[in-house]
Formats: sequence, structure tokens, C-alpha cells
Amino acid sequence: MSSTKTAYVQMTVAMLLIGSLFVVSKVIVQTVPVFVASFLRQFLAFLALAAWLYAQKSPIPTIERRDWGVLLIQGVVGIFLFSVFALYGLKFTQAIDANIITSTTPLSMMLIAVLLLGERLTARRVGALALALLGTLAINVLGTHESGARQSVWLGNTLVVLAVLAEGVFFGFGKLLRSPISSAWLSLILTAIGSALFLPFALYSVATAELTQVPWTTWLLVSYSGVALTAFGVVLMNRGLKQVPASSASIFTALMPVSGVILSVIFLREPFHWYHALGMVLVLLAMMLVMLEKKAPVEAPSSAY
Repeated sequence: MSSTKTAYVQMTVAMLLIGSLFVVSKVIVQTVPVFVASFLRQFLAFLALAAWLYAQKSPIPTIERRDWGVLLIQGVVGIFLFSVFALYGLKFTQAIDANIITSTTPLSMMLIAVLLLGERLTARRVGALALALLGTLAINVLGTHESGARQSVWLGNTLVVLAVLAEGVFFGFGKLLRSPISSAWLSLILTAIGSALFLPFALYSVATAELTQVPWTTWLLVSYSGVALTAFGVVLMNRGLKQVPASSASIFTALMPVSGVILSVIFLREPFHWYHALGMVLVLLAMMLVMLEKKAPVEAPSSAY
């Protein structure tokens, strides 16, 4: 299998894993404070990655001073602000709505790639992006017209939109790194930054909240969100991003809301409407358009495996 096809597989699996984030988080935030949940997710991911790297005897990378600035931006915007916006947003809106809104992630990443990374868009990629955006419009516009948007969820939806923009910065700025950092080490560093950012807020939340009443199943979901999603899901996505342009990789993020919508219906019993199906079909067509694109020259990876 070519490196490009391998990258496609890696990004697909990563997005299917990360697609369960809003479903799991919707359950978690019902009983666990946002900052406690966010800290534990980052810290558990840090421990899992540290153990894996130790077992692999992976050498500590040398990182340029400039790259520490990029990593800090990723940590603050793509981890801290993303988690705050997303989890607080879920307090005011449904998981299926949050997953639908994340369909705009391809647009967010495309804007980062074009405006900051200087990438060009081929006609096929423009068509794929247009299909993904049409899928978003089908779900959001038709959904609002069909069922009527509740006034009480506008704040939650706005927060999730901000989370999507933060996510675009997280993935897009990863292309700016010059130091040879493996995906696992990159995720380890970012989860360490995230843990440090969330720690003071988590300590305050622990002192003012009652956590003894949290079900053990919820703590299992917190562990899952840290190890499976934050650790290895992001590692796979980062590996894929290093092999293809961000403008192409952005389309693969559309798989996240697709899987999230399905999981919301199955596990949270949230309603699924015809416009959801239309939107997901358009997103999958966008995926196929990118997959069928002829191999084009790709920039050298910004970091080694």
C-alpha cells in the first residue's frame, strides 16, 4: 500500500474514533465538571503515550525554539479552547447537533491551509470541499427549516462552532512544525501542555464539586476518551496529515460528524431525520472524490515517524 493510501486509512480510522467524542462527552458532562473531565482526558492520554513510547524505546526528539511557539498555539487553541468550547457547548445542545456542526471542520482546515500554509486547491479538491459544505448546509439549513431551531440551543451551537475553528488551527498548525517529531511524541507534548493548562481549573472544580456520586461507567468513558480518542486517535490523524496536503486531509475530518451522528442515534437515542442522511451522503461523496484523485506531488513530512 502506498504512503498516500496508508495516510487515508490512518485518517479514516482516526476520524471514526474521534467521532465518538461528542457522544461520550455528552454523557460525561452530565456528572463530571468540564475542567475535571478535560484534565483527566489529557493526563490519561499523556500517561498512555508515555508508556507506549517507553516500551518502544523512542528517543527524545530535539525541538527548535520556533516550534515550541507552534506547539504552544496548538495546545492553547486546539486543546484547551477546543475542549472548553466543545464541552460547555454540549451542556446546551444535543450530541447529534454538535456532530452536525463539526461538518464545517473541512472549511476551517481549508481556510487555515490556504491563508496560512500557502497550499493550492485543485479542481477536484474544490469539488470535494463543495460537496462536504453542501452536506453541512443540508443538515443545518434543512434541519432548521424542517424542525425549527430551539432558542435555548443557540449558545451551545455557537460554542461548538468556535470549537470547530479551534480544531482547524490544531490540525493546520501541525504543518508548520520543522523539527523531526514523531506523531506519538507530538501528541505526548501536546497532552502535557493540555494537562498543565487544565490543572489549576480542575483543582478548583474538584474543591467545589461532589464527585463521589459519579457512576463508575462514566469514569470508564473518561478513560476511553483519554486513551483511545486523545492519545491514539490524534496520533493516527497526525500521521496521515504528514503524508498529504492539509487541504486534502481536511475532507477526511468529515467522517467525524458522520460517525458521531450514527453513535448519537444508537447510544443516546437522539432523533435521526432525512436531512441527516442527505448530508452524510454528500460528505461520503466528497470523501470518494478525494480518494480517487490521482497522486500529486506532496510536500516532505514536517517531522519523522
